[in-house]
Amino acid sequence: MSALTMRRARERRRLSRLREAAARYVGNGWPIVPIRDVEPTEQTAWVGYGALDEVRVPAIDTPTVAAWWSHVPYRVGLATGCSVNVVSAPSALGAAAHRILEMSTATAITPADRWLFIVTPYVQLPHRLFAAGVRQHSSGEWVAMPPSPSPKGSTYWLVDPRVVRWQPMRAEVVHAVLLNALLVSSTRGVRAAAWL
Repeated sequence: MSALTMRRARERRRLSRLREAAARYVGNGWPIVPIRDVEPTEQTAWVGYGALDEVRVPAIDTPTVAAWWSHVPYRVGLATGCSVNVVSAPSALGAAAHRILEMSTATAITPADRWLFIVTPYVQLPHRLFAAGVRQHSSGEWVAMPPSPSPKGSTYWLVDPRVVRWQPMRAEVVHAVLLNALLVSSTRGVRAAAWL
């Protein structure tokens, strides 16, 4: 088998994997958009970057998904704001929150080591979490979801949405857990400073 044939076979498998994931998302009520294969900057961090200009409405049906992913392996972007939002936390806070939430909420990790929690929409992120680097992606935004690849790796599920039956966790619960993790980490920092 030639190198070209092997590369084409890998691309077909990649395209199929992305199309199947996108179809699974819309089949469970999560709207999606195709995202171009471009490298985001540190500021954009896989969120709201590179969606196709001609896409004005997220897909909520499998025929649209099949058309979008028929020939090009776009990243799979979860459109936020209607049925779900995504809370994105820095790794230390995300890991601390996950230790409390465990298997109760769909959780993904990005190549940039951001922890993504799938939550209900319409609840505002507390300012204290925003100041700590937590972001909540809502109306008009999209977030690259597994198995979206990048040069630095792929976004992957730590807690697959099937485990929670595709139900987003209540945003206020995730916010409270993250606030608790933030409080615990700042308290530990104060105790450590006292020993110096």
